[in-house]
Amino acid sequence: MAHTLERRAIPGFVFDEARGRYFPVLPVHTAPPNYSFTEDAIRQKALGEKKRREEKERAASASLASLRNERYWNDPALGNLMLESGWGSETDYREIFTRQFAKNLRARQTFAIEKGYSSEQFCKDYETGLVIVAAHGPPGIGLWALPLGSTATKDNGDGEDDGDCEDCKEEVRLRGLVPLYLSTSEVTSINIGVTRTMISTSMGGEDSAAIVLSRLATKEAYVTDSLVLTFDCQVVLHPNDHQSIWTSAVSKVDGTAAAGTSNGVLIVKEAESQWDDTALELPSDVYALEFLGPDLLACGCRDSGLRLVDTRIPAVHRSSELSFTLRHISAITHVKQLNEYELVIGGLENSLCIYDIRWGHPSSPSKDFDKPSSPVREIKGHKNGFRFDLGFDIDVEYGLVAAATDDCHVQLFSLYSNRIITSPVSEKLFSSTVSCIQFARVNDGTSRAPSLLASSGQSISDFSW
Repeated sequence: MAHTLERRAIPGFVFDEARGRYFPVLPVHTAPPNYSFTEDAIRQKALGEKKRREEKERAASASLASLRNERYWNDPALGNLMLESGWGSETDYREIFTRQFAKNLRARQTFAIEKGYSSEQFCKDYETGLVIVAAHGPPGIGLWALPLGSTATKDNGDGEDDGDCEDCKEEVRLRGLVPLYLSTSEVTSINIGVTRTMISTSMGGEDSAAIVLSRLATKEAYVTDSLVLTFDCQVVLHPNDHQSIWTSAVSKVDGTAAAGTSNGVLIVKEAESQWDDTALELPSDVYALEFLGPDLLACGCRDSGLRLVDTRIPAVHRSSELSFTLRHISAITHVKQLNEYELVIGGLENSLCIYDIRWGHPSSPSKDFDKPSSPVREIKGHKNGFRFDLGFDIDVEYGLVAAATDDCHVQLFSLYSNRIITSPVSEKLFSSTVSCIQFARVNDGTSRAPSLLASSGQSISDFSW
């Protein structure tokens, strides 16, 4: 029978777990060079561990206080579920809360646009409370305004309203097409900046790819005159060399926008009376963009590389090699910022991971440069083998990842346990692949939970609690 000896605390000695033996604790003046177990080193280590422990306890206490103030925390079913779980750690609280929220997301309404159009991309305008839908059809690219959270009306095709459709699954026909741009190309992205400038992009094909910059109307103009766009400032940019445009992103602090192309990144900055654009060539297509700060742009590329670009540096002084930050398992199709240092990255080959950009990647040339970077966490179960045009979004507050699959479904994952969550959302089979997903909140002054919007074909589904 094997026996194990109890490791005892010996005064004046410290046990090193890595080496498996005791070392004497020596004063600094008598210790040999680079000796790790001096009195000062042991004291500093103990103080550091105490500080980290206290910070963790304070963070857990604040998080639990915040969670207990949520209106869902008073839900009897959730309370019983937590009691049955044994009231575990802070992560357990958040995981239960996230799963309970996801399991109550149900399809409340389905909005359909005019026949002949395909609802490809949308985004939320938080000033007017509208969801702006960009769709493509034979006449070109058009916009619809979806009043999220309000009572919509049913339409049976006779041109008259057929009654209220609140909290139902019946199809709501949207009216009020706003022509945006004449093009036969599909819409690849739409975003709204803090200066109320909307950027929409088209891929290119028979017509050249385009970046359309439009000024959105104010809330007062929409309420009084039903205006969505002002049309007093609209700019159409066409990249050179027959480029394709895959995505776009807007800064969270100013009027800077960026578009990912087959040649790199096109950065557009809004001035007082003009737009300044700068092209940055990269060795790969840029499928995903995310502003991490006022001037820091994360670019997810087809060659599986994530590159960080400082938009203040002139293009002639930038280097694509120096900007290489990490390498994903496959081509990167989505990048979302989780916190100051961590990114949620989705890609092909069913890959979905969380990375810490502080870890860095081996420089080139080196034997490990072509190997994937090590993720902080890997979320398993995602289904996207080959498509780069699927919807994707995260909600940090509720700890959820929503990712469209290549078999016409939407999957939900927990950011706390990295596991898939079964929900009415994931059980729904859409008519076609879901091209856009967003968590959107109703700005009515309440703490209402977000809705999950998903576009497929001619319709947009609204899932809410």
